[in-house]
Amino acid sequence: IVISPGELEARALSTETIARAAEVLRVHGCVLLEAGLIHAQVCSEAQRQAQTMLTQLLDKAAQNFPDKDVIRDRLYSRELCSRTECARRYDIRLEPRAASPHWRELLKEIRHWTQPVLEASGLVGSGGGRVQAAGLVISVPGGVPQGFHTDGSSPGCVNCFCPLVNVTNACGPTEVLSGSHTWERAHAAAVCDQLSDDFASAYESYHIARATMPAGSLFLFDFRAVHRGSAHPSEEAGGSVLPRPILYTCTVEPGTTPWDFFDHPSLFANAV
Repeated sequence: IVISPGELEARALSTETIARAAEVLRVHGCVLLEAGLIHAQVCSEAQRQAQTMLTQLLDKAAQNFPDKDVIRDRLYSRELCSRTECARRYDIRLEPRAASPHWRELLKEIRHWTQPVLEASGLVGSGGGRVQAAGLVISVPGGVPQGFHTDGSSPGCVNCFCPLVNVTNACGPTEVLSGSHTWERAHAAAVCDQLSDDFASAYESYHIARATMPAGSLFLFDFRAVHRGSAHPSEEAGGSVLPRPILYTCTVEPGTTPWDFFDHPSLFANAV
């Protein structure tokens, strides 16, 4: 859904846009609000800070796990996770209350634009739910695709991705199987297992939303939707030369607690 210049200038989505976006999210399990909802300069500064954070955390992980190759191996900690071997895709936890003013302002902007859509969708309860968690997903060139998966099986949780750079086919966009958020848990698990052996069949058997989008757009998808991060080829293989940082938020219905894959010891647990 392309946001009009008038909506951007007014800093408010029209009633028609809210209703349409909410309906697409309910029916398909995902919706893209495309345009510079988040200003380019804000995204550029966040991109710079994200790269600095990743470098520092990888250095710390290398110190804590000397037996691991932090670029290739799986990593789990409270601050940094890499959940797929060789994926070169890193999740970084952001604590909204402890985040820098820049990150807090950016999270506030995301909430400003998404709350009306979430409230109208009814997926996270009245009032558009509450932001439970925030973080960064940074994909770097040379990464393999994730397996198709869901982030949970219970209703009441919606992710929002805000790319800090333009996301093209060359830098590993997220792919979502349209309507899969309505599947029974066992069926979703069976499809994920099937696609783990045959990625190509996904494009033949299902309608896939491939989230290519300009920086500052907002991509919402239901936790239950079957999705994956696609491959981020190296420059030599025709991919992007630059990392692809995405800021995300997880908004939940009050009383709902999503799975926390950062539930591991801190990299700084033994710091003096």
